[in-house]
Amino acid sequence: MHGTKLDLRIWICAIFLVLTSSKGISSVVMARLLGVNQKTAWKMGHAIREMMDDRNGELLTLEDIVEVDEAYVGGAPKSLSGAYNPRGKGTGKPMIFVAASRDGQARARVVPDDKRATLEPILLEWIDPATTRLMTDGSTSYLNRPGFTGE
Repeated sequence: MHGTKLDLRIWICAIFLVLTSSKGISSVVMARLLGVNQKTAWKMGHAIREMMDDRNGELLTLEDIVEVDEAYVGGAPKSLSGAYNPRGKGTGKPMIFVAASRDGQARARVVPDDKRATLEPILLEWIDPATTRLMTDGSTSYLNRPGFTGE
């Protein structure tokens, strides 16, 4: 933002548009609303998204009551004729491991399997050791963890 000749008010309006559009906003629409050309709106949109990027930031650990589970996602829609997607562990869909704290924080990662050796390092990375309750579906991959009381 500091290296552009655009007025700060245009940047603030652009940030507002990017943050409030539920499905994103195209550079063509942003250009029309801001009164700039499409290339400028495209660069502004990318600069705003780059500022919002927090991939290199440090994530806080999940605390208090944490719920963990795995899910299989993806595959062809069932509405297609002849599409058969078996459910659960017999499926060819990728497995997603999810942990969510009751305060709204969540983490998710694609994992190759649901074995304890795969999930335990992820759990120890994501969850605060002072966590007192780990809510699970009773899978043996989560049971009897040191420092966690499962339910």
